Amino acid sequence: MPASAGQLSSRPLGGSADGSPHGFGESMTWNYRVIRRTDETGPAEQFGIHEVYYDSAGRIEAWTEEPSTPFGESLAELQADLEFMAQAVSRPTLKESDLLQDLAARSEEGRGSVGFDEGETDESTSIPKTIL
Repeated sequence: MPASAGQLSSRPLGGSADGSPHGFGESMTWNYRVIRRTDETGPAEQFGIHEVYYDSAGRIEAWTEEPSTPFGESLAELQADLEFMAQAVSRPTLKESDLLQDLAARSEEGRGSVGFDEGETDESTSIPKTIL
């Protein structure tokens, strides 16, 4: 499935000195959340744990298109990532269609980062706007 506005096509590549993805700024925070989406080929729903990124006001700005995979450079890091991912199931489940609708509404108000044509880049970050 291609990345939609607000979705990151994969884990963010690189980042700033504070660890936030390029182009998101120092006030960007993230956590794992369960996102529910409807299967494009039928009525079935799918649930996955995704990285979700928030702006300084706590609004969701982006999420990974594909569910996250636990990772660590050591067994302890892997265990910590799994524990962080497990916290997602205790938070309210997010519905992807609601996230897209909210981002579109904010874009129309001039506060979002959606509505760009595929292939355009953000001049300040050189990141394709379709993944911001």
